[in-house]
Amino acid sequence: MKRDSHEPGQGAWQAGRTRVASHGFTLIEILVAILVFAVMSVMAYRGLSAVLTARERLTEVNARWRELALAFAQMNQSLDAVVPYPVDGIGPEAAPFVGRETAPGPEDVQLAMTTMGDPARPAAQNAARRVGYRLRDGRLEYLVWPAPLAGPPGRPRVLTLLEGVQVFRVRYLDPNGVWQSQWPAAAAVPAGQGAPTVLPWGVEVEIQSRALPPVTRIFALP
Repeated sequence: MKRDSHEPGQGAWQAGRTRVASHGFTLIEILVAILVFAVMSVMAYRGLSAVLTARERLTEVNARWRELALAFAQMNQSLDAVVPYPVDGIGPEAAPFVGRETAPGPEDVQLAMTTMGDPARPAAQNAARRVGYRLRDGRLEYLVWPAPLAGPPGRPRVLTLLEGVQVFRVRYLDPNGVWQSQWPAAAAVPAGQGAPTVLPWGVEVEIQSRALPPVTRIFALP
C-alpha cells in the first residue's frame, strides 16, 4: 500500500529540521571556539619563544667557546715562542718570564715573557719582543710592547682577547715538578743557575668566563 506523503507530523518534522540546519552556531559555541583558539595560540607562541630563546642561548655559548679557543690559541703561540732573554730598561720586568697572581698596577701584567720574532718578516719586524697577559675589569688583555730587546720598551699596545672573564689563574711548573703560583720562584732555581734565565717547564692556565664552566689548559714550554 502506498504511503501517503502527507502523514501527520511529517511536515512539521521537516520544517523543524530546516530551522535547525539554518540556525548556525550559537554565541556560546563561538566563544568556546575563540577561547580554544586563544589557548592554542598562547601555547604555540610560548613554544616558539622557548625555541628562539634556546637558539639564541646556544649561539651565544658557541660564540663564547670560539672566543675562548682563540684566547688559548694566542697564549699557546706566545708560549711556544718564549726565549730566555731579558729586556733592558724595565726593572723587574726584565726577567725573560715573569708571572704573578694579580696585576695590581695599571701598567702591571700577570704574565709577561720575551718571545722570538717571526723569521718570515723583514728584519725590522722580526726582532724579539715582549708580550703579556692580564685580567683587567673583566677583560682578558693581551699586551705587546713595540720595542725590541735593546732600548726602552715604551707603552704596550693592549688588545682584548676575551670579555666577561671572571677567573684568570696561572701556575708554573718548576724543574722539580712542583707547581708555583708565581715566577721566578726561589725554590725553582737550580743551584748555580741565575733566576733571570730560568723558564718554567710548563704553564697551567685556568679561565672562567660568563656562560661557561672553568676551563684549564696546560702548555709545555720549549
